[in-house]
Amino acid sequence: MKNITVLFLCATLLSTVACGNNSGNKKSSEDNSEKKVSVEAVDLGLSVNWASCNVGAQSEWEIGDYFAWGEVQPKASYLANNYKHRDANGNWIKYAFKADALVDADVAKADNLANLLPEDDAAAALLGDGWRMPTPEEAQELMDKCEIKYWEQGIQLVGPNGNSICIPYGGSKQGEKLRGEKTTSYWTNQLYSQKGTNFLGGEEIVYVEQYGRRFDVKAKTVGMEYRYNGLPIRAVK
Repeated sequence: MKNITVLFLCATLLSTVACGNNSGNKKSSEDNSEKKVSVEAVDLGLSVNWASCNVGAQSEWEIGDYFAWGEVQPKASYLANNYKHRDANGNWIKYAFKADALVDADVAKADNLANLLPEDDAAAALLGDGWRMPTPEEAQELMDKCEIKYWEQGIQLVGPNGNSICIPYGGSKQGEKLRGEKTTSYWTNQLYSQKGTNFLGGEEIVYVEQYGRRFDVKAKTVGMEYRYNGLPIRAVK
């Protein structure tokens, strides 16, 4: 009787351990399959909240995905001839301004859109929940009002209220090549535009070249980049 009792206890313990392991493995598998990136809104004491990480990133120091301006999916190569808003003849088919002999005399469609629509804003399209790409003014505010700390991976920005975000170095992609790996260049939601004069009497017009506006936290500037090149994105809301 004693031996039977001992055998029963051993069998029970083995059964409990096996069930515990199966349960643990199942939970681990479910955790991995259901794992989602949590993008938090960080209040820096500015006019908008900034995302805790880049679009497509898993953590604050990860660069995430690269996007051409106005495209919502990353790709293997960033070239003028595979840009979504340009046709096979090299004409702009969206975010195109009235043809100007100084810039692009073959504009196929002049919609005069200088700001991204939600469907072409990678932050809005991929993150939802009120996220969007920043304006140049919001990017300038971030650089002007935050204390900048330099790290090996990138830059930490400490807001007026003491909260902070990290902006990793990532450079930009031209074709398949990564350039400027120690820069912090990120897209804004606007095209780069400037005023010029036409050839028929000096009338002042606004024309837009083939550039999107980007900000570089390290350089503390808002500048321009070919809109078909790939840059990372940090969202605001």
